[in-house]
Amino acid sequence: MWKTLSKILVSMIAAFMLLSACESRDEPTNEIGLTEFATRYAEAWSNGDPVAFASFYAEDGTFRINDGERSIGRDAIAETAGSFPRHAYSTGGGSSD
Repeated sequence: MWKTLSKILVSMIAAFMLLSACESRDEPTNEIGLTEFATRYAEAWSNGDPVAFASFYAEDGTFRINDGERSIGRDAIAETAGSFPRHAYSTGGGSSD
């Protein structure tokens, strides 16, 4: 399961990077800011911190993994993220603590 979650995380980071290639008419693209955002997002997931992970979503944001149930709102997203076994957060394939 952690391999699937890692692939999802990598895909999300790639999507953020692709978005950095888009130019806004109002503000110039801040590639460094997007990279830092993606890094903090990945760290929140990898560190197994569901509250920090959920903080990246809007108060009424939606989170869904594959064909799973939708989690709507930060509290529900944190609950979903917290329901994964500790080793699911690891990208290194180690055992859970």
